[in-house]
Amino acid sequence: MIEHFAYWGMVAFTLWLFVVGAIMAVQPDWALYLLRQAASTLLIHTGELLIRGAFGLAMIAASGSALYPGVFMWTGVFLVASSVLILVLPRRWHVSYALWWADHLPAWLVRGISVFAFPAAAALISGAGIWSCALNPVCA
Repeated sequence: MIEHFAYWGMVAFTLWLFVVGAIMAVQPDWALYLLRQAASTLLIHTGELLIRGAFGLAMIAASGSALYPGVFMWTGVFLVASSVLILVLPRRWHVSYALWWADHLPAWLVRGISVFAFPAAAALISGAGIWSCALNPVCA
């Protein structure tokens, strides 16, 4: 059961990273609009952080079969811990942080940094051992 969660969690995390990178590359103004919406309502705030925490748990679960288990473990721990911390802090802090970045990042810079999402997604899925697991019917 944990292997399935780790497998599908890492696939979802990789797809999410790829989609975010594509949005940033193709529509940087829309990406900034979406950033402005971060934490704008309690539902978005909570949902965003629960998804982030789930990705962190998937990284922790996948760390046992990862190419770099320590990196996956501690990145997952950071994602889970920071999600819990942001959930317990006043939501207005999260809103202010998102708005500050959305107001200070120019669209050309958003497009420029989008290129890092694609190698990060590739490193994530290859480092998690997803390909070897996908080819093994016992694992997947």
